[in-house]
Amino acid sequence: MLEARHGSAALVQLYSRKDQFGRPDKALKEYTQDFVIGHVGADYLLGREHGRKVVTFMRDPVERVLSHYYYWRSIQENSRGPKLAACLSLRDFLCSDVVAVRSQISNLQVWMFIANIGMLSRHRMACRSFDELFEKAMENASFFDFIGFTESFDKDLAHLNSKYNWGLSSEIDVLNKSPDRKNASELDEETMDLVRGVTRLDRRLYQHVKKQIYPYQFDTGVSDGDTQFSGQ
Repeated sequence: MLEARHGSAALVQLYSRKDQFGRPDKALKEYTQDFVIGHVGADYLLGREHGRKVVTFMRDPVERVLSHYYYWRSIQENSRGPKLAACLSLRDFLCSDVVAVRSQISNLQVWMFIANIGMLSRHRMACRSFDELFEKAMENASFFDFIGFTESFDKDLAHLNSKYNWGLSSEIDVLNKSPDRKNASELDEETMDLVRGVTRLDRRLYQHVKKQIYPYQFDTGVSDGDTQFSGQ
């Protein structure tokens, strides 16, 4: 959406495998483009010397894990995660100890707020309690200029347009939609317990942001029901 409105020259996209661990080749302040977007964590984003606004979107943790599993099963990719998802049941996938799987499903959103997606950060903080990890993620979340939610994307995008004058269209194409995926309501209780287990901290942070951070971002004059955009 940003590319369609502002052109590819205005964007840097950090989506390669090496970038996912929050250590891109350049520091954020070195980019001259208007927008730097991608899969990077708080350790890369929160250095204030870059002078940028930091924006992210969270997703319901249970839905995110289910989506991840079914998306991996739907793609033809030779990397470890998708190959395992293709041959494992959801229950076995959730129980897997393979790093390629655990790093993607075990409280991924909390770890992105703490540092990044990589397992090295988790090893460094292995002695921290769940409460300490949550406190760190909560502290870092407070430094973001805006945190939206997938579940209220239209409304949140309207607020971003109003706050930052991005001029993004309300025409939204849903990409990477996984076929034949189950919803949480279709899972048996044992499987749901496994999903809850790998999202324990994510669910706690999700609720904290929704209650303590999200309501206070909307000082733009845009009402909750207004999803019209002023941009072309």
